[in-house]
Amino acid sequence: MIAIDHPRGWEQELTDMGITIGVKVGSANSVAVVASEHSWENSLSVGTAGLVGSGDFLDRVGDPVPVLDDRGQSRPAAQIHAEAVAALLTRLELTDTVDHLTVVHPDTWTSQAVDEAHAALRARDDVPTGEISWIPESRATLAAVEHSEGAFGQGLVIGYDLGASALTVTVLATGDEPRVVSRPLRLDSVSGNEFDRLLLAHTLRVTGVDAELADPGRASSVLDDLTRLRTDCRGAKEALSVDTDAVVDVRVGEVSTVARLVRDDVEDLVRGPITESVALIREAIASAGADQPGGHPVPVTAIILGGGGASIPLVTEMLSATLRVPVLLDPQPGSASAAGAALLGMAALGARDSAATEPTAEIPGLVPAPSPGERPLREIEPAPSTPVTTPAPRLSRRRRGILITAGAAALVLVSATGLSVGTGLVGSTGEATPPPAGAVTTTVAATPGTPGRAATTVAGADAGGRTADAATGTGTR
Repeated sequence: MIAIDHPRGWEQELTDMGITIGVKVGSANSVAVVASEHSWENSLSVGTAGLVGSGDFLDRVGDPVPVLDDRGQSRPAAQIHAEAVAALLTRLELTDTVDHLTVVHPDTWTSQAVDEAHAALRARDDVPTGEISWIPESRATLAAVEHSEGAFGQGLVIGYDLGASALTVTVLATGDEPRVVSRPLRLDSVSGNEFDRLLLAHTLRVTGVDAELADPGRASSVLDDLTRLRTDCRGAKEALSVDTDAVVDVRVGEVSTVARLVRDDVEDLVRGPITESVALIREAIASAGADQPGGHPVPVTAIILGGGGASIPLVTEMLSATLRVPVLLDPQPGSASAAGAALLGMAALGARDSAATEPTAEIPGLVPAPSPGERPLREIEPAPSTPVTTPAPRLSRRRRGILITAGAAALVLVSATGLSVGTGLVGSTGEATPPPAGAVTTTVAATPGTPGRAATTVAGADAGGRTADAATGTGTR
């Protein structure tokens, strides 16, 4: 018997039922999704820094040079990754061994990196699972989208993963056995962290705080305030994926005011990085065409969005209008790859059980249930020039950045300190001072929230629920 905390707060007992978990460890957030043959059982998202102190180790997995962990000890990055996976599973509070664990890894990992991460995870005795498999993130996201929208026929799709640390573009072949076609391409200048930095710089400028930070000596005394402000800017960025405006409480040093951010203004300044990403997609398509027999280009049927940054509506709009192909977005892009991994684990369980089951005599009157793999094929239509999908409201929100040329000293300071990332508004001490022209002077106690996913709090983490059939046909997650 396995007892799992259901997202809506009630405990469901599962007996004689296959349980799979999909896990993704990201540089900013780590996600676990639990699925059974009947439903999504639980979903959990936790800041990676809250699990192992930092998320900067991902690109070092497979590197023979060890890294320093949060305790200052020198360790292989693969061991830190395994610790993050184990800590995430612990927060799920599972009471028994699950049947299958599928771990999502970055598309850019080498086979050596995957082998080292697998060995490190197997070496731990606190991972409650029997079988463990590994899957590239783009492949897992494709599985999630196909589950919701229907399976693709033979062809090519583009995986566009806009995460916290970088954008990764991957070309995948679809059909009976989807696979990565060519080398994934990565762009660090287009990322959630970069958008956060740009939005922070914009907020400092419109409130006049950048002038206060021109003196490096004075700037160093308000690092904690800047850390809190960056956190608030990230929350505003996430809110702007759903709302048309957001308010940020700015309390830095002796300055106390609020800044009103409008989606249109932010989008105008994010167009540059997104346009840059279009060039990366075209490069990936050209590379995939060269890898085909004869080197002839192969048409791309769709773009699959993933990562928290994919929630930005402008991403869908620009990619669809520029590339003229359908752009598909999971309702919860930040957890799509983990959900897809859970689905692939369920498919692996089904294949294993089918192979182990002896054929039985047919019983008159019984109609066999449809196989989870028998999904309807997606009919691809020409893409419109407007967004084809509007992201669903989410509990975790990640949004835009804004380019700024003024306040260079503040930008250097913020970038050099490696400010932490989180969510929520925070107050501040210190007397209020009159805001400069252009700033909003109305004091706001809190930014109005938006409807989110049904959730319960597990050990301080956001747990979002996915509802519908997990591995039995298509559904809305």
